Amino acid sequence: MSNFNKKIENLFADINLPSDEEIARETHAEKIRQSKLAFYKTPAGQKHKEVVKQKTNSPENLAKRAEQMREERGVPAKFISPAGDELVFRSGGEANEYFGENVAIHIPLSGAKRIERKHLKNWIVVRLDNSATPQEIAKLKTEVQIRLNPPKKERDIEAWKQKMEEWRNSEEGQNELN
Repeated sequence: MSNFNKKIENLFADINLPSDEEIARETHAEKIRQSKLAFYKTPAGQKHKEVVKQKTNSPENLAKRAEQMREERGVPAKFISPAGDELVFRSGGEANEYFGENVAIHIPLSGAKRIERKHLKNWIVVRLDNSATPQEIAKLKTEVQIRLNPPKKERDIEAWKQKMEEWRNSEEGQNELN
């Protein structure tokens, strides 16, 4: 019997099972989450949810959040258009105000990136904390130029003429032409 226990222990030797405390913590967190979900399905929960929504969407709270985005948590950034125009903003909130409320612009955590969103497609956002190297910015600019003006594939007209002549003289080409 002890040999069997050792085999089982060897099978599970590499597996780390959660401790009783971790299981209790996760179970408690799940019970709280479930109780919150159940509360929001009740009439009192719906009413509470509506009150919170009204508070967060009140004009004074919206103005306060906009001011915080503009000044406190602002990261200065430079926006480069595909045409080469450069705009400098103190924060993402200020950039959102300039471009419109429906454009959610996220300044990269470091360096620079190309915007993929439809409204500002192929614009480049550069953080102004010197985390973006000039090579990185130049690479993004060339990438934008290539996307806007893709290189055309050169065609060998003489090879095409020769191929067509061979086809016309072949049996398949003669059948198709007739």
